[in-house]
This record gives sequence, structure tokens and C-alpha cells, in this order.
Amino acid sequence: MDSKINGYLELNGSIFKISSIDDLKKFVSRVGKEMEEMTQTDFITLCEADYSRFVKDIYDDCRVRYSEDRTFLVKADSFSCSLEEYKISNSTICILSKAFENDSPIDIKRLFIPNSVIAIGANSFYNCRQLQTIIISNNLQFIGKDAFYGCSNLSSFDFPESLKFIESEAFLGCSSLSSITLPHQLRILGSHAFKNCNSLKTICFNSQDIEIGSGVFEGCSSLEKIIIPKGCRNKYEAMLPFNKEKLIENE
Repeated sequence: MDSKINGYLELNGSIFKISSIDDLKKFVSRVGKEMEEMTQTDFITLCEADYSRFVKDIYDDCRVRYSEDRTFLVKADSFSCSLEEYKISNSTICILSKAFENDSPIDIKRLFIPNSVIAIGANSFYNCRQLQTIIISNNLQFIGKDAFYGCSNLSSFDFPESLKFIESEAFLGCSSLSSITLPHQLRILGSHAFKNCNSLKTICFNSQDIEIGSGVFEGCSSLEKIIIPKGCRNKYEAMLPFNKEKLIENE
């Protein structure tokens, strides 16, 4: 079976070329060749739910499937634990697309994502409505499309300083979020990323170099203020034309 992977990963300032499962093992041990920083497309490819690239899978006690070396969380096939909280394996670097997509009720309320995780794939926690609290990786760089779509009980999310990409509709319908602070390294905030977050009152941007998609706060009926970096009003007004009156420059 083909175990080739094409991509690059960053860890504590070092860049690693990832071409195989063996390279992933080396990555975990911080061994590899220095290459270019990962792009948004690289992250999307890394998170694809292509199970054929794994030679062997293993399962934990909750029937969550990982790659053999646990660097990828593959799929919660039939989550069998009655636990209200779940801790992802410490060696995991990527949560694949659709990993916890909610085809049947999953009762996880608290989720622990270790600092080894740099990417969360598309639809990975789609409609996990019981999810309330996430302890997030301090090294997370990528959140995929629809990743937390419909997580209506998620009351807070601490976006780490390492985060660079939030794809479209990533938090659509997260109706319990009341305030969020986005890091200065964030480069892309996709279309409708926070659509219908109708409890969201305050959002704070820290990035002076960011691309913001259309309708990012559409349906956020409680939104009162959007705090932006000082001197960036013209740029943010152009990206958020329907929210211009809510923009407040940071002191």
C-alpha cells in the first residue's frame, strides 16, 4: 500500500519535508530537512481524509482511529465512550477532515487538543452540539472549512498566536460564542467564518496583514464592536463594508 505523503510541517521554527510515514516519525523526533513554510493548500492536502495513505491504523479505548504512530487522528468511527471529555493523543499533529463529524450523537463536552497538533481538518467537529469547552493546541496553525460548524454549545475558543488560517464557515452557527480575539499572525479569515454566531458581541483583530472573506459576520445579530489595530481603519472598512460603524481602533 502506498504510504507517500506530500507536504511540509513547522515545529518551533524548524521546517520539515514530509514525504512518507517515516518522515512523520522523524518529524515527531524533530529530525528532517529545512524547507519552505506550509501554505494554506499544503494544510488542506495534509488534512484530507484519504485513509489509503496509512499502512496500518490503531484504535484507542474509545474507538477513535489513529495512524499507527498516532501522528494523525483519522476517524471516530463509532465513538463508544460515555466520557464527557476526551484527550487527543499527545503525538498527534493533524486531525483529519471529518474525524468527529457527527453522524450520530457524540456526548463529548470537553476536548483536550495537545500542543503537538498544528492542523484541524474540514468538517472535523461538524455538528458536535454537545461540545462546550476546548483546550486548544498552542501550536495550531490551520482550522479547516466547517471545522466547528454547528457547535452551538461551544462557549469560548482561545485562538493561539500561532494560528494563520481559518477557512470558510469554520465556526458557522456557534451560537454560544460571545467574544473572540484573533491573533496577529492570522493571514486568512474565510467567508462566513462566524456566520450566525448570534451571541457574538465583541471581536478583536490583531493582524495588520490579513485577508477577510465575504459575510464573515453575517447573522451576528448581537455584534456590538469590532476592535482593530490602530491605523488600519481604511483597510478593515474595505474588508468589512457592512460592519464599518462597529469598527473601533485599538489604543
